[in-house]
Amino acid sequence: MEPFLVLVVAITSLAGIALSTRWLGRSLAGLRAALGGLLECLGTIAVFTVLNFALAAALIIGLRSLTPWFASLYLLDDVGWIIVSLFQGIVWSLWRRDRR
Repeated sequence: MEPFLVLVVAITSLAGIALSTRWLGRSLAGLRAALGGLLECLGTIAVFTVLNFALAAALIIGLRSLTPWFASLYLLDDVGWIIVSLFQGIVWSLWRRDRR
């Protein structure tokens, strides 16, 4: 990761924290809870990513072995899998959090 990127993100994060605590009345305990929610989302994103890739690979290998058609595992080489898994993980985490 580029040091410049880290520097800019650190400055904007600290500015956001200072703005939120000083002028918007937010607490650092709320930030801690938000970071916990972020880690939960990242975990569910990782789980959905692994499940999506595993199922897709199994389907491709099954198609290869059970039919005369050939499907390449290169179908998995697409950033779309990560994006869809990201949305699945976020939605599932938010839905779980709703508890209704």
